[in-house]
Amino acid sequence: MNAIWRNRLIYLTAWILSVVGITFYGGVVSYGLFAVLTLMPVVSLCYLVCVIFTFKIYQEIDSKWVVANRKVPFYLSLVNDSPFAYVGIRVCFYSSFSSITGLDDNIEYELPPKFGMKKQTEIICRYRGEYEVGIKRIEVQDYFRLFRLSYFNKEPIKATVRPDYFDPEQIQSIDIAAATTTEKEFQDTSMDVLVRPYETGDDIRQINWKISARSGNLFVRQKIGEEQEGISILLGTFRVSTDPFVYLPMENKVLETVLTLSLYLTKKNLPYRTMYMQRDLTEIRCSALDAFDDYYEKISGITFEEDAGENLLFERAAGNREILSSRLVILIVQDWTEETIRFCQLMNENDVSVCVYVITKDGSNVNARGLAHVSVTAIDPHLDLREVL
Repeated sequence: MNAIWRNRLIYLTAWILSVVGITFYGGVVSYGLFAVLTLMPVVSLCYLVCVIFTFKIYQEIDSKWVVANRKVPFYLSLVNDSPFAYVGIRVCFYSSFSSITGLDDNIEYELPPKFGMKKQTEIICRYRGEYEVGIKRIEVQDYFRLFRLSYFNKEPIKATVRPDYFDPEQIQSIDIAAATTTEKEFQDTSMDVLVRPYETGDDIRQINWKISARSGNLFVRQKIGEEQEGISILLGTFRVSTDPFVYLPMENKVLETVLTLSLYLTKKNLPYRTMYMQRDLTEIRCSALDAFDDYYEKISGITFEEDAGENLLFERAAGNREILSSRLVILIVQDWTEETIRFCQLMNENDVSVCVYVITKDGSNVNARGLAHVSVTAIDPHLDLREVL
């Protein structure tokens, strides 16, 4: 039994005894005690209403932007401007996507009249995105611990959180050096398996009907001797759910993965292009390390949409000459589907190696069986990326 229910039972017992007293004995003392006990809950409720309307809270994050999983200064002030003391004040915080060090929801504060209390600590936001952090609701109790009222903070902080990344010394899941050599390791029987989108004036005898039928667009063969160039990173921007508990960890890990891989390629002086759906196929390039900050800003601003399905990304990419002539395609998606497999097969037919990273909680069905020159890595959105790469 908690303290409030215990105090209510004590109060009810005392009130019943006061009723018995005035019924059988009467007198000034009995009536006075009955009046005091009867007015006690009314006074307590009036006190709680006054606290709710006069209690002031100030909170602030000492940064315009917050990076996921990195500590940021957090300031909290509790102010009592009233002429009476506050007792039993509890401050409850958002805890689903963020945590505040050194502050506990179970702490009860007592504030004397005309008194303010300021605390400085740190907040950590777990995922990239926009969501409310800091104080979620406030609980207040009366002096006699008979009632507890809870109300939501009218001015919560909405944090804009950017994705985190790390600087890897080595990417274990892919041999970048081997994948970017100029010599081809594929042993194709056809001397002209590379294709490009059909253009007006092309010889129709050079149309690759097999690939054209699969993609829905016309492709023509081009000479295998044309040199493949650079690395293409394809990024899926499909929002898998309307539930933030589902999509925030997924999207955070997608962007963390692409940023970490991009930084690795940048430091290795390997040219690459990053492509993703944002109404249409959008491209970002990063040519040098001093341009990575600008690249990070653009990647952080990517939006995930329910109508940006990964099959649409594959359809647009299949008709892009730069992707088809890449030495390596790095694919970061949120599901291992038949469309993903068919896209990998298309890359195989164009002598392009593929490295796939699938952000998923269940990686049991993620494998590259039957696919040549394709590596697949499943990444749990809740795991540390350092343990995977």
